[in-house]
Amino acid sequence: MAGPIKIMRSVPSTVTETIVQGGLPTVASAVITTAPLVTLVASTYSSDNTESGSVAIAKMFTLLRCTLDGPGRVRLYRTAATRDADLTRLNIPPSAGTDHGIIADFFLDAVYWALDWWADPPVVGYNGDDFQTTTIYYNVTNTSGSTRAVSATLTYVPMEE
Repeated sequence: MAGPIKIMRSVPSTVTETIVQGGLPTVASAVITTAPLVTLVASTYSSDNTESGSVAIAKMFTLLRCTLDGPGRVRLYRTAATRDADLTRLNIPPSAGTDHGIIADFFLDAVYWALDWWADPPVVGYNGDDFQTTTIYYNVTNTSGSTRAVSATLTYVPMEE
């Protein structure tokens, strides 16, 4: 396993709006709810190697988007055990009818596909540990053909925190 993962998050924005009604200004402050982001910044590693880890997202969430900064593969899992068991699976779907524990599997490259994928329909994911937490497990694979760091940004809506 490569070095540490840096995690960055965004927070909802607060907007102050001045409304003029009947010649008298009224100031209103509102929170604009935007979907949170979590960015997984993996260490530099060679092509076709995978970095495993975990990130706090939510107990249950809806995944809207996955964006990579270069060619790569991002797989999200309910448990660490399912992540580890899936480490060597090639870029093929898991066996049908099995409880594989995969929330999402994004293979994005700059040749055939975009590096920015909107999930349509959105993907519902959740932590599957015996004592449910906000932890989601992942594998990030560098598929660029060269040694580089891989940065993946996930856009999601928490359903249960």
